[in-house]
Amino acid sequence: RSRRESKRVGELIENFKRLALLVREAPPDSRRFIIIDGDPEPSLVMDRPLYEPEEPVFIAKSPMHSGIPSVEADALFALDTIDRGLIEEHIRLILLEQPQASLSDIVNRNPIRMGAAEILGYLSIASEPGAASDSGKRTEIQAHNERRRTRFVVDSPEVIFLSESPR
Repeated sequence: RSRRESKRVGELIENFKRLALLVREAPPDSRRFIIIDGDPEPSLVMDRPLYEPEEPVFIAKSPMHSGIPSVEADALFALDTIDRGLIEEHIRLILLEQPQASLSDIVNRNPIRMGAAEILGYLSIASEPGAASDSGKRTEIQAHNERRRTRFVVDSPEVIFLSESPR
């Protein structure tokens, strides 16, 4: 926008110079030879407010309220990690045998061993091009988390993975 305005100002100055050169030999007879529309809008330096420093901020040497955190931070370091490449390999191998496979088919052949993180890995891959989700159907997936020694059932949308079409 600034470049456009600068260019426009330059054009106006050039037009003004061109018009001034045209009337150089025969200047206007009257004292008022230019009329500007509208009222003048002066911008005076003294109209701006003076500098006022900000109020200083004082910080106490010790926190006012200290105590024991209500949440253990160790849980952040004990997260389940998955191998996305292995999940993609499970999908690829089953799609070599058939043109499409549901998440249930893949999980029946390769049981969930890393818990909810592994299921989220499959759903993450399903959100990319090459997979379709049938929102009308749902499926229950038996899952196992070997590290935590827990078993659970996940109610998930039935995801159908499609073999890649040639592009």
